[in-house]
Amino acid sequence: MNRGMKKAIVICLLVLLVFATGCSDENATGPAPPAAEQQTEGVELLSGYPKDVLPLFKARFVESTSFAVRADANWVFGKDIYNVSYTSDADLKDVMEYYKGLLTEMDEEYSNDESLQGMIGEQPVGVMVYETEDGESQVSLIIGSKPSEYVTENPYFVNYPSDLVEPFGRAAFSEQRYEVRNYSRLEEVYTESHVTNVTEEEFKDFYSAKYSGADNLIENDHEYGLEFQWTSQGYVCRSTISNYDGPGDEWVTIIVSREI
Repeated sequence: MNRGMKKAIVICLLVLLVFATGCSDENATGPAPPAAEQQTEGVELLSGYPKDVLPLFKARFVESTSFAVRADANWVFGKDIYNVSYTSDADLKDVMEYYKGLLTEMDEEYSNDESLQGMIGEQPVGVMVYETEDGESQVSLIIGSKPSEYVTENPYFVNYPSDLVEPFGRAAFSEQRYEVRNYSRLEEVYTESHVTNVTEEEFKDFYSAKYSGADNLIENDHEYGLEFQWTSQGYVCRSTISNYDGPGDEWVTIIVSREI
């Protein structure tokens, strides 16, 4: 697993903490039929999600949808990426057959009964499915933007309350992610990550002093790093310093979320 993938996984795990408190073959089958229209509950897809390219198949409930703008364009799914997680009324086999039919190229090395990886035209695509304890079909979609459509700033950050968390020791931009999700409640989440040149001790000293008077301030040293959490203007604010690859490879993740 490369360094970029490790960081992506840890950032995703940090976001989850907010709510827990090859070889390519041409596809000769042709395009699959469009997914049946039906009433879908949960989160609305983000306005720019390419649903004409990667539709939801017999979706009953959409748990989350997000868009990330990354600095590194060399990840398998590219630089700018949409994710959707939803529950489908179809069984897992039918879900996989549907998405397999959409692919114009499939990477056999990373495709099996529970996941697909490949291309739809110019766009890299990933599909993962599993059955929940309740016997429901859970589907996760990921689709990268066309390189010609890459952006420098996340368009969904237009209302980001950046004044709530002061970034400390920012050395290089890594990722901006906007997410709307509905698990126990409907929330929106802004996530920023950047490489830092400060130590954990310097990070601790800065946030301890800067937000000493903040409402509900908590310092939490967990397995993903040292985190400070507080509330401001109806938002839950978090800043975490992590060094997954060891000292000298620190980065900071800022998460600002609220119920909507």
